[in-house]
Amino acid sequence: MKSRIVDKLKYAEKPEIEIADGVTIKVNNRAMALLEASEIVDSGINRASIVRLMELLYSPEDREKIDALDLTLEDFMTLITESVSAAIGGTGKNRKN
Repeated sequence: MKSRIVDKLKYAEKPEIEIADGVTIKVNNRAMALLEASEIVDSGINRASIVRLMELLYSPEDREKIDALDLTLEDFMTLITESVSAAIGGTGKNRKN
């Protein structure tokens, strides 16, 4: 007997978050990327892990947008936190209510 789950999978689009007036980025919400991001956060944040989080969560184009904003560390950590929240369905333009 074959189980069919096609109708249960959402294949959601990447959530978008506005990080400045007129500057919107998409967040990678794929399971494997988020599992790796969780592992990184649980292991402790350092410079190398921040770079890896950026690679996991954002496209090269969106990383350029973020870099151009010249964020403080506090604002950057807020961005990471909110991005992960958006990726798991907590915030963002494509969030299901």
